[in-house]
Amino acid sequence: KVHTNLEILDRIGQVTGMLPAQLLTPLCQRIPITANQ
Repeated sequence: KVHTNLEILDRIGQVTGMLPAQLLTPLCQRIPITANQ
C-alpha cells in the first residue's frame, strides 16, 4: 500500500499525540528559509 504524505502525518500524529497541522506548520515555516539560503 502506498501511503500519502497526509496518511503518514496522521500516523505520526497518532504516535506522538500531535495533530497533523501541528507537525506541518513548523515544516512549512522552515521550507522558505531553507530555499532562500
